[in-house]
Amino acid sequence: MIRRRPPFWLSALNYYILVVAVAAALFFVLWGVLHDGGEEVPWVGAGLAASIVIAGAVFLREFILRISHGRQAAEQRIGVALLNNASKARRSEKLTIEKNAVLLDEIKRKSDAAKILDRLPEGHREVFEMCGRYLSINSKELAKVSPSSPRLAALLKGKDAVETYHKFHLLKWAEIESKHFSTEARTRTRISQKIEFAQKALETISSARDFYPNEEELKLSEEALLEFIASIKLGNLIERGEKAAAKGNHVQARRLYREALGFLKRDGSRLYDHPEIAARLADEVARMDELSGNGKRTLELPDDNK
Repeated sequence: MIRRRPPFWLSALNYYILVVAVAAALFFVLWGVLHDGGEEVPWVGAGLAASIVIAGAVFLREFILRISHGRQAAEQRIGVALLNNASKARRSEKLTIEKNAVLLDEIKRKSDAAKILDRLPEGHREVFEMCGRYLSINSKELAKVSPSSPRLAALLKGKDAVETYHKFHLLKWAEIESKHFSTEARTRTRISQKIEFAQKALETISSARDFYPNEEELKLSEEALLEFIASIKLGNLIERGEKAAAKGNHVQARRLYREALGFLKRDGSRLYDHPEIAARLADEVARMDELSGNGKRTLELPDDNK
């Protein structure tokens, strides 16, 4: 390996010792000359000249160092660019049978480890992400491989194997993560936190359904979460309405009950007992009308057939 010469030929200590020595010699020489010339304070001029030498030496060294460092930085940037280009070139090389086998062995090893630590979602996530990257490479290679190439059989076999790994670990990850968020949602006391964690569980299931939209277990989990979120929102409106009614604020209670009815009309189909809830809410709205002196009003109940 070729070693590059340091950016300056003297160390900082040696350089400044040399500068001080030169400045001192100059000081005494000028002091003697000025003294012989009859100068009343010869040390002032000599000291000024010596100070200028020291300051100039400091600036000179900094200037040279800056130029040298700038050159080195430019060379490093060029080197990094060359390495990146080389790395891209290596990545663009075709997936040989040997490389394919190495990737498959690595995925299998990670899969076995994730199964041992079965309840840790991170392990399953790592595996299905590895599978996704492999399948992307595999797809590009299959698109350009020759039908007579010996790589074709290896690539097809690898594709089938990794698709199995991908599905298993993605579904396992979604199951663990969604259960965790669902448990958090049920144990929280604040409505906003319940909805937040339930939404996270729903997002997990939805991301898995992006890959496997027809997976029945994912469909059922998504429906259960949507029903859970709807029940939280509806329950919150009803509870607030009941509290307003208990305080004698019949106008606010009526508004909240009607808002709950509107929610049922939009999303109530997810709740299996929504017709009974709608009827009870309509009765409560009518009762609030009577208590607030507005008389009974006809309410449009959610249509089960819509």
